[in-house]
This record gives sequence, C-alpha cells and structure tokens, in this order.
Amino acid sequence: MDTPPFLLPGADEVMARAEALSLVEDLPADMRAFVDGMLAEHEYHAVHEREARDLADRIRAHWRRWPELGWVASVRGCGRQDLPEHAAWREEGDALLGEACGLDVIPDIAGGLEGEMAALERMRLRDDVERFRRDRTALGAGAVREGVPELHMEGCAKLAALAGRLAQAEGLDPADRRLVDEWLTVHDRQTALAGAIRSLPGRAEAWRARRETDLPLDEHGGADPVDPACRAWREKGDALRDEADGMLLAESPHGPHIDAMPEAREAVAAALAEIDAVVFEDRFQRFAWLTRHVTGQAKEAGTVWYYAPRYPETVAHARSLFGEESLDEDRKRAVGDWLRYDDRCERLRREIRDWPARADALLGERPGPGKDLGPMRRWRARAEPMLAEGREMQAKESPHAPHLAAMPEECKALAETAGRLEDALAEIETAEVDRLLKIAGLASERTGGIASDTAEHADPTGHERLARDRARVEAFLDLARKRLDERDRMDGLPREVRAMAGLPLTPEAWKQDADAVLAEANALGRDIPAGELKAHLAAAGAGPDAIDEDAAKIAKRLREDEEARAAERQRQAEQQAQAREAERLKFEEERDQEQSEGGGMSMS
Repeated sequence: MDTPPFLLPGADEVMARAEALSLVEDLPADMRAFVDGMLAEHEYHAVHEREARDLADRIRAHWRRWPELGWVASVRGCGRQDLPEHAAWREEGDALLGEACGLDVIPDIAGGLEGEMAALERMRLRDDVERFRRDRTALGAGAVREGVPELHMEGCAKLAALAGRLAQAEGLDPADRRLVDEWLTVHDRQTALAGAIRSLPGRAEAWRARRETDLPLDEHGGADPVDPACRAWREKGDALRDEADGMLLAESPHGPHIDAMPEAREAVAAALAEIDAVVFEDRFQRFAWLTRHVTGQAKEAGTVWYYAPRYPETVAHARSLFGEESLDEDRKRAVGDWLRYDDRCERLRREIRDWPARADALLGERPGPGKDLGPMRRWRARAEPMLAEGREMQAKESPHAPHLAAMPEECKALAETAGRLEDALAEIETAEVDRLLKIAGLASERTGGIASDTAEHADPTGHERLARDRARVEAFLDLARKRLDERDRMDGLPREVRAMAGLPLTPEAWKQDADAVLAEANALGRDIPAGELKAHLAAAGAGPDAIDEDAAKIAKRLREDEEARAAERQRQAEQQAQAREAERLKFEEERDQEQSEGGGMSMS
C-alpha cells in the first residue's frame, strides 16, 4: 500500500524546507508551482487529520457516557431507555456516525477514528440488546394480561424491527442471539397464522374465479371430473376448506388470533360457507356432465345407459348427492330419477339371474304323473305364472331385453330353463287330463251314465276359467293404477327426465297404453258375470266398482289431454291466421306504394 509522502519519516523537515523555498522571491515558476502544490496538499491533509482526531475524541466521549446513563438510571430507579437523556444520546450517536461516514480521511489517519466508531457500534449494540430484553418482557406480560398473542399488542412491530436488526448484527453474544432467534421464530409463526386468516377470503375468491378461467368448462358450466385441471382445482378447494374449517376449531392455533382480530371469525365463516357452496355446485355440475356424457355414450353404442363405460361413476355421484338439503326440487328429481333408474336396472338384472334358479327349484318340486289332481293343480298354478314371467323377460320389447343382450350366459340359462319348464308343464297337463278322464270313467260306471256328463269331467274347465278371470282382474287393477301414476308423474317433467324415469315421452304415447286399459275394462265387463266380477274384486281387496272407477279416471285424463291438444291447435291456428293477415297487409301496403311510385313517374 502506498503511504502518502507527508506521513513518511522526515516529512516535517521536508515540508519546512518547502515552506522556506516558497519565501524565495526569484524562485523559478515551475519550482514555485511544485512547492506551492506540496504545501497545499499538506495543509489539506493536516486539516482533515485534525477533524478526524477531533471527531474520534467526540465519539470516544460519547460512547463512554453509556455506562454513566446506567448509573443515573439505577439512581432514579428506572431503565436506561426510560431516561430523557437516553433518547438524546441515541440521536447524538446517529449524528456522529453519519458525520464519520461522510468524512474523507486517509486510512492511515482514520485508523483511530474507525476504532472509536467500532466501539460506539458495540455500545449501541449492547443498548439495543438491553432495549430488546426490556421490550420483549413488557410485551409478553401485556399479551398475557390481555389474553392475546404478542403479535396483536401495540409495539410488537417496533420490537420485530429491532429483533430483525439484531439478527443481522455482527458481534452479538451467543446467548443474546439465541434469545433473539427464538423470539423471531415465535413472531414469524404468529405472523403466518394471522396472515393466513386475513388472506383466506381473498384466496377463496381467487380459487372460485379460477374455475371459470382455468377449467375446460362446456356450455352448461360442467367439465370432466377426471380432467387433471379439474382435479387440481378440487384439491386446492379441499385444502382451503380444511384450512378454513380448522381455523374455527376451538383447539386451533388460529383461534387466539381470530379472537384478537375484529370480524375475523365472521370473515372466515363466510369464506368457509362460500367454499362449501362452490364445492357443492361443482359436485352437481360434475354429476350433470357425467349424465350428458353417459347418455351420449349409450346413444353411440346403441345400448341403454346402464352399459355406458362411465355409468358406475355417474351413479356414484348421484348417490353422494342424494339427500343433500342444498339441492332444489329439480335437481333432487334429477338425482332421484338416476337412482331409481339404477335400482330398476339392478332389479331387472337380478330377476334375470335369479329366474333360472327359481324355476329349477320349482321343477324339483314337480309331482309325479301318478299323483292326485290336487298336487298337480297346485304345482301347475305356480308353474304357469313362472313360465309367463320367463317368457315376458325374453320378449323383444321387454324391459329385460337390453340387459339380456348384455348378459349372454344368463340369457342362455334363462332360455334353457324356460324350455324345460314348458315341457314339464305340458307333461303335468297331460297327466292331469288323463287322471280326470279316469276319474270321470269310474264315476260313469258308478252312476250308469256317460263320462262327459259327470261333474268330474266338467271340473277342470270351470276352475281354470275362474283362475284366468281372477288373474285378469288383478292384472287390470295393477295396470290401471300404473297408467294413472305414470300420467301424474309426467306433468311438469321435461322429455329427458321422463326418459330417465322410464315414463312415456308424450301424452299421445300414454294414450296408446291408456286406450288398451279401457278396452280391457270393457272386455272384463263383457266376459265375466257381474257376480263373479264382484267376487274377484273383493278377493283383490278392491271395491265392487273399482274397474269402472279406474276406467273413469283414465277416460277423464284422456279428455283433459284432448282438450289441451285442441286448445293448443286453436292457439296455433290463431297465430297462423294473424301471421297470414299481417303478411296480407304488408303485401297490400307494398303494392300501394309501388302503384303510387309508378303513377308519379308517368306524370313526370
């Protein structure tokens, strides 16, 4: 390092000679300029040296007053920082340090000044540590007294700033550094908890808005639930909801901060309610998207919804939504229709799977051909409806048909078992007739008449007719009530919901089924004697006029539908007439205008 010339040994003697030379009157100009420059530089550095030494003396005197302030404070019975002189001492120290930093001093001269500055900094660091300890204790005591975290006490921000400076300071005592670091750790944790509470409403709103901007929503506001963006958005919402819900728990670390912050509890509760509402709406929109997707899949595949690839996922969503009070009536109906559809499909599939086993069990109970008429008739009474049930499942228009198409093994088992049951029925009927003929023959021998005139010979015809009539009456009552229930449920439902619920799509479609019921009502009155008909109705638990009453109800609904269609046709006719009249008036107006314009041209 180069040392300035005036600090070298013998510099004073050299400068004395230079001063003597400057007094020579005939000194050459170049020599005079050189000498005057040496003298000016020497004077400049001499002045700054005096300033630096003076400043060093003042700084030394200043930092030595710090212990004195401690003695004064002990005499007055207060803390050092509580003295009026202490604030002045800190301000004076700031000014001295600022003055020292602005002083241009050669390092060789500034060594003493820098030493005094370092001493002052050490003293001020000790003062800061003392003030930190005092304010930390006071802040903690006040927080305990007020029952709030230290973060919400007045003066915490100033203490945090002081602790931050101490944490960055060099030369801090290890014990003091641990104390500062521990306090800052607690302070940072409390700051994070309070910050999370304050920011929750804004974060919840930002999350809600991202559904509209970040997710691939369709025109209905729904999106594929398995889309990665949707999953990430839902996970963020779940985390927000758990966070908000946790904040309101009695044992939550956020609790003391919420109690200390006015309106914080209401804000967190409102944010939680908003998150719940958005999550619930998204749940329904996912379900709605899946219903549209499944119906499209089924249509493309030419099958029913049940066999669409994502049908199980759709039903799972419906089950999770069922019973939710937040659903309005239309949404409850939509969810319920899908669940009823699923229950219906499961029942149909169960019937397909169970029927062969039921039929096999019945075949195992078949009486032998040598048995009496009673066991054979009782078995046939059970087997005939069982076979009819199986054949109905196999019908092309049966509700079981699409499921049979998707269940080849069960379909095969049903067909084979139905064939065996049909053969067994034919054998029983043959054995029953043979038995009856034998009984009739014995009776004719006993009475001396012919077999065809005996009561035993006529017995099967009468019993079979009564059984058929009883079955027709019961079937009519079930069918009439089913048609009336269908018509009541159709009101107010759109076509899509009717389709999901297995209802006729239009009143015209329902009319076809209803006309068949009315025709059967007329046939029952014509085919069955009145006395027997009343007996059948009583056995079915219905009143004597139940057939007429159900038929009247169906006829009334048919008339109402016809009147509604007539009114609609009248309204459409009136609209068409109004449109034609408006078109005619417009045409006449245009024609009159053209004639007027044509006449004006001819006159010109």
